[in-house]
Amino acid sequence: MSTTPTPSDTAARALDRTTLLASLSQDMGRDLSTAMVMYVDAVADQIGINVTDLNCLDLLGREGRLTAGRMAELTGLTTGAITAVIDRLEAAGYATRSRDDDDRRRVYVEPTTKEGAGILYADLCQAWTSLLDRYDDRELVVLHEFLASSITMLELETTKLRALNAAG
Repeated sequence: MSTTPTPSDTAARALDRTTLLASLSQDMGRDLSTAMVMYVDAVADQIGINVTDLNCLDLLGREGRLTAGRMAELTGLTTGAITAVIDRLEAAGYATRSRDDDDRRRVYVEPTTKEGAGILYADLCQAWTSLLDRYDDRELVVLHEFLASSITMLELETTKLRALNAAG
């Protein structure tokens, strides 16, 4: 058990629930989101691609070999936009295309072994590890559950927004 009060312990004692919830909503909903967007933008700049391409490259890194159509589904981009993303990633050496042997119309995209954002994200992972070292195992479980639930909530909200956009 951690003997040093964490920032969250101190904040919880100093603020009433309503104020704490409003503060967390601001911190998570806007401030953390903005900080992450700025970080991803800096990573993209560092490796010479745009943010959309970096997000697609990250998707390829997590999912592996994907069809262009599946990339479009997962990102919400049009197939035309995905074609342009793949063109740029291929030109930069971060992805390759290959045709399906059984259906020549189907194109697969996969990441190459070219080092790109991975090394930059390794630094971020180390910083996250240092930050997480402040918390005991019980607190880490709560953080893990919260983040997993947050991701699910964001995916659902994204789906709702895309449905609204598609409806016109």
